[in-house]
Amino acid sequence: MALSESMALSESMALSESMALSESMALSESMGRSDFLTRSYSMTANSRIKARLARLSLPGVDPVSYAIIRDIVHERSGIKLPKSKWALIWNRLNRRIRTLGYSTIRDYCTEALEGEGSYAERDLLVDLISTNVTRFFREPHHFEYLSRELIPGMGANSPIRILSAGCSTGEEPYSIAIALLGSGGSKPRPESRVDAVDISTRVLRTAARGLYSLDRLTGLSKGQIEAFFLRGVGVCQGWAKVAPAVQNMVKFQRLSLLNATLGTGRYAVIFCRNVSIYFEKAEQENLRRQLHQALVPGGTLFVGHAEGLVWSSKEFEYVRPSIYRKRAT
Repeated sequence: MALSESMALSESMALSESMALSESMALSESMGRSDFLTRSYSMTANSRIKARLARLSLPGVDPVSYAIIRDIVHERSGIKLPKSKWALIWNRLNRRIRTLGYSTIRDYCTEALEGEGSYAERDLLVDLISTNVTRFFREPHHFEYLSRELIPGMGANSPIRILSAGCSTGEEPYSIAIALLGSGGSKPRPESRVDAVDISTRVLRTAARGLYSLDRLTGLSKGQIEAFFLRGVGVCQGWAKVAPAVQNMVKFQRLSLLNATLGTGRYAVIFCRNVSIYFEKAEQENLRRQLHQALVPGGTLFVGHAEGLVWSSKEFEYVRPSIYRKRAT
């Protein structure tokens, strides 16, 4: 349950208990009884309500904790965390803090994140803070352009190498692989591959398994599900696994785009959607240079809709909204 929902529920419970208490007091007075028991109940109920709300309430910004978390996340991932994101930080870390037995976020930061052996915990912090919103064939017009314009123009036997940067739980790179295989096909182009990278080891584990609940297959047609997924039966009913023909085309790797070296002229197509919006301007420029260098001349870059202005430059030619082509030199 989200924090706001929990607080709304607590307030509703508090109101209900308060109304019940008022009715009980009115009844006691009308019957001429002592209100001792009612007042005792009032103190007990109010104490319970206050304790419950205290546990759920969002603490104010602790400058020490905020600075530690901000610097670690930025150093390791390039993600910027302004103070306005404090509620997000608290929501993402609250359960972890309680699991480790710390009473405050300050204790967690100074002991778990800065103490001896904190390297693994810092990686986990980035996992918890990073946003992972994805689905199969998200932004359908990107995949329509890939399938109808780009792939047919590359020749039936030409190997294609594509990068999925910020691949999250795998829906994007698997969608790319399905597009490469074509509708109903099962034989990949020779040596074609999708390199899928992300900063989060947690989402990469999910991606590598290729196992999804059926409700996460939205965006896929019935024919695509039948051709490219294996439906679970028995105890696995309600789940589907990516078929080997698709899974074998995708290679997952943990990589921070902040310090990435992607090579030169390696990719015909790069998907890097809704990644640069989390970076500072200087880091956006560095990422743009890296992706430009990694594309072959005339290669295509897909970005998020909010990122278009970042990629408008002399190095990239506008094709369609959120689609750019590397200018030939």
